[in-house]
Amino acid sequence: MASPSPARDLRALHSAWFDRSANTESAPRPTTTSSAIGLAGPIALAGAEQSAGTVLRPGSAPRGGMSKVAEPHVLMSWQIDLHALIGLLGGGGGTETDHRSERFAVQRASRGTPLVHAGAHAHMLYVVQTGSLKCVKIAEDGYEHVLAFVWPGDVIGFDGLYREHYAFGAVALEDSRVIALPLAGLAALRQRSPGLDAALQAQIARQLAHAGEIAEVMSAVAADARLARFLVQLSGRMAERGQSPRRLLLRMNRRDIANHLGLAHETISRSLRVLSDAGWLRVDNRDVEILDVQGLKRCARSTRGNESTPAAPSPLPLDGPRNGRVSRRCGLQGAPAAGQSPSAAFTGA
Repeated sequence: MASPSPARDLRALHSAWFDRSANTESAPRPTTTSSAIGLAGPIALAGAEQSAGTVLRPGSAPRGGMSKVAEPHVLMSWQIDLHALIGLLGGGGGTETDHRSERFAVQRASRGTPLVHAGAHAHMLYVVQTGSLKCVKIAEDGYEHVLAFVWPGDVIGFDGLYREHYAFGAVALEDSRVIALPLAGLAALRQRSPGLDAALQAQIARQLAHAGEIAEVMSAVAADARLARFLVQLSGRMAERGQSPRRLLLRMNRRDIANHLGLAHETISRSLRVLSDAGWLRVDNRDVEILDVQGLKRCARSTRGNESTPAAPSPLPLDGPRNGRVSRRCGLQGAPAAGQSPSAAFTGA
């Protein structure tokens, strides 16, 4: 079965976001105080997790007769005000002083815990505060397609504004915290807070732009070039967040990357070795350091690679890549090591 286009789906969701009317105001508000948008209480963004109320655990039934839903823990004493929320989304928040009394619950998603499930009724919009998650969609044959990776400041669940159901699920890659915004009161909140509305629109627009980059990654035929494009884009996203664009600590495992790029798990490991042998990367498990940014970008620009280019004498020095192995698909030619066949020099044998 053909995989859906994330960029096309997200554009439709983006349109639904701006076209959504005040119908959400008629939706019933959650009866549990764990996710109410007007929670009162002290703000405690750091320190021990001391619950000021009931902590809902996965599978537990909250008061009020609600059905059992597997959700992350709700940290009742961990809240965030409107000004801080706008800042997390990348907005200024300078005009929101009249609404700083509003509080938003912070939920914890442990590593491997689903935050939302594909097809479930959409009742929350989430903003990632710390950690990282993967957005997934399970095919009928059980294949997990990783649509995107989300980081602090990213929004999860706006796809639920399209048909009032989540189009894809979200699973925590590490222990993470998210800010929960009930959809039932979101339209009124956006009207009361132009700064929040602008920050949400800008953040969703950024995520749509990144979703469009997925098509560019998938257009690369060579696996090495596809992985190089992924790493270049990930480096850019880290730079946007003020982190090092060269030292990448991959929160996702190689199988997640493979499911994101439409490649086999073994291919990801082999391609990382090829890029490392070329001198562009240093790979230590999930710690990836980009040693040669321009070289990695040259590889990323090789959409179809140079597989049809005849072999030429290697221009590399004798102390170049180990065993002379370099990816021909990224436009470089490698000389085989002594006693090694020319074909083995490019297959990593």
